[in-house]
Amino acid sequence: MLVAGGAIPLICLPFYMWLVPESVRFLVVNNYPAERIARTLRRVVGGGPEITTQFTINEQKVASKAKAAALLAPSFRTITVSLWATYFMGLMVIYLLSGWLPTLIKDAGLPIERAANTTALSARRRRLHPDAGVGGGVHSASLPVFTLLAGFCMSGAQTGLNAFAPYCYPTLVRATGVSWMHGIGRFGSILGSAIGGVLLSMGWGFSAVIAILAVPATLAALSIVFTRFTPRAAAVQA
Repeated sequence: MLVAGGAIPLICLPFYMWLVPESVRFLVVNNYPAERIARTLRRVVGGGPEITTQFTINEQKVASKAKAAALLAPSFRTITVSLWATYFMGLMVIYLLSGWLPTLIKDAGLPIERAANTTALSARRRRLHPDAGVGGGVHSASLPVFTLLAGFCMSGAQTGLNAFAPYCYPTLVRATGVSWMHGIGRFGSILGSAIGGVLLSMGWGFSAVIAILAVPATLAALSIVFTRFTPRAAAVQA
């Protein structure tokens, strides 16, 4: 599965390069011919400027060797650290939940079938576990709702970062900035998967694990909400 998952994008790569147009901002910053820029705009918007139009942009060029270092330059250091922290915390929570939620629900007293269905947010209704009692019935009835809310908020916010991050950097370090954010975040996913096993081996129960997840989720929210930045406008200091 891993080989197939890696091979398919590589097979599609030539088609992407042929069919997907380059960023107009990238073309302008790198002084591509106005004819190509106009042609790209017409492909994207279904119309566009004349070939004789001149294109300018208020961004400085960055040397290739300075792109990664530019992410921690004074102009971008705050937003870079904020994006790294938010993505790291978000993936840590998501991977701990997705990897260990069935086990946590089973340890809380529900059958493994219901644990799997709750994790997948299945709409099917099943008979409660006979040992669950009234309290267990209420718990199992509300659990899918809270699981849905957790998935909506965490996964939705994480996906939103993928759209938000490109606006935090100028064109020539945009891909570098987004890629580093993803790379730092993957350490969070690894840590989240590992922490789940450690907490369970220490005897932590469902409520305790869910409660502790509120800490990284809150830190992620505070990190991104209280960070101020100027979208793509700051000059890169190489």
